[in-house]
Amino acid sequence: MKCSQTLKVLMMLRENRLEGITAMDALRELGVARLAARISELRLMGHWIDSVLVKVQTRNGAAMVANYRLINDREEA
Repeated sequence: MKCSQTLKVLMMLRENRLEGITAMDALRELGVARLAARISELRLMGHWIDSVLVKVQTRNGAAMVANYRLINDREEA
């Protein structure tokens, strides 16, 4: 069975519950370029996912990016 991007993101969120994941993490580790879209799909499926803006260093200084954390897994409820 082929693993969808949404399922891959969910598995990554489960593995990184404490620190969360950013779009760069998803792109680097999963090849998922549109993390926000996958997070939206997971929320519609009933997963509780928190997002917080965090400051990261870039080549040109600093930027604010969303960090997503799985709060309550639908399968745990």
